[in-house]
Amino acid sequence: MSSNTPESSGSTSPAPGAPKQSTSAPSTSKTEKIACAPCAGRTKLLNGIINEIKEAEEKAAHFESDAKKTDATEVAIRDLKKKMEEMEKVKKEVQMAIEGRKKDVEKIEMEGDQLREKKENLEGDLKNVRLLTTDPKMWDFMEYEIFHFNTTSEIYLEVIEMNIQKIKKTSNTSDLLPLPPYPEITEQFKIALEHLESLPQEPVHHDASDNPEMNCYICRNDYENGDQVLICKTCKKPVHRSCWMKWLAKQQIKTADQTCGLCRGPMIVRERK
Repeated sequence: MSSNTPESSGSTSPAPGAPKQSTSAPSTSKTEKIACAPCAGRTKLLNGIINEIKEAEEKAAHFESDAKKTDATEVAIRDLKKKMEEMEKVKKEVQMAIEGRKKDVEKIEMEGDQLREKKENLEGDLKNVRLLTTDPKMWDFMEYEIFHFNTTSEIYLEVIEMNIQKIKKTSNTSDLLPLPPYPEITEQFKIALEHLESLPQEPVHHDASDNPEMNCYICRNDYENGDQVLICKTCKKPVHRSCWMKWLAKQQIKTADQTCGLCRGPMIVRERK
């Protein structure tokens, strides 16, 4: 017996009233749209992340560049400070060198001044020798001693002056010219001078321009009428009696030893008219 139920039929017919279903496959464009819709959001998010990474990298590069510039600036500042410190040190050294140079120059100049003063004093001693003795041999001896001293002094002073100029130009005292032996007078000169100074002092000699007939060779005043004048029998030089007496007293010579103050000849009294 044939069955009329749907199960038994070879084909299945849709139920009445049910919507018809399409048996054809969906289109490709619609499939892509459905499939890429989530991807688009992810791509946008990924692109945003990539852009943010690029911005971060650019900022990091700027920061690194700024940091390098800052480091370079700090290094330059440190170098500048170091150079300034070195320059300050050099400045102090130069100032110390200048002060040292001044002291060296002052010391050498002082030594030269002392030698010049000694030279002048010795020349004064020669003048005193001429007043202390009439012995020509003693004069020759003293003149030779002083000539020798003056010659060595001039050489010494020239070397000093050359060293002073060298210090002023180079500020260097390590290669100065060696000084010659310091000028000194001989012991013989000193002994002879001390001996002469211990003798009774003679009256002052007149210059060649003075007239011994008109002037007292002790006080150098002109003779006036009424003056008591002593005349030497040997050299014929007159002198005030009062001046001569004072000279005798000063030299502790007895008045009875009436000797000329210049040549030690005998004296005679003559009243000036």
